[in-house]
Amino acid sequence: MTTAWVSGGLSAADRRSATVLARELAALTLLDRPNLPDNPFITTYKVRSGDSLERIVRRENVDADKMFLARINNISNPNAIRIGQELRLPTGTFDAVVDKSDYTITLFQRNEAGRTMLVSLPVGLGEFNATPTGLYRVRVNSKLVNPHWINPRTREEYKANDPANPIGEHWIGLEGIEDANRDVAG
Repeated sequence: MTTAWVSGGLSAADRRSATVLARELAALTLLDRPNLPDNPFITTYKVRSGDSLERIVRRENVDADKMFLARINNISNPNAIRIGQELRLPTGTFDAVVDKSDYTITLFQRNEAGRTMLVSLPVGLGEFNATPTGLYRVRVNSKLVNPHWINPRTREEYKANDPANPIGEHWIGLEGIEDANRDVAG
């Protein structure tokens, strides 16, 4: 499915079907409990004295933040883990592809099983097709939930929870990593 998605050869209907299947696969292998045997998308970790989700992320080289670990482990308070608790840690790395033509971002997990599509979601892009193409990375500590936003062009202000806020309920800052987009940040 991932190979067909990346090839660009799927019809719109097949892309929608692939999106549904990818979400179901991600739910079974990465996001939902219980653990499946021989699951290449996660490994398990037993919490030790002095651990925190942040320390576990750093020490185990997890390519995700503490909030993602909290989510996949159904932990409502990321600061409340207990010794002996078994956690699910994602394996490998994550990458995403933004398709400007249909305003989607597709998330992939890359590990020993290969590169697997996890989810495709709607994404907002810069006004007037201003978002340049190229490779980007997520800026450190840039993920916001329900953000306040000021339009840099018009100075119009949008408060958190404002249904008219064009940013929506989630925002992830990116920074360009190629010569052509190195000065671009959003």
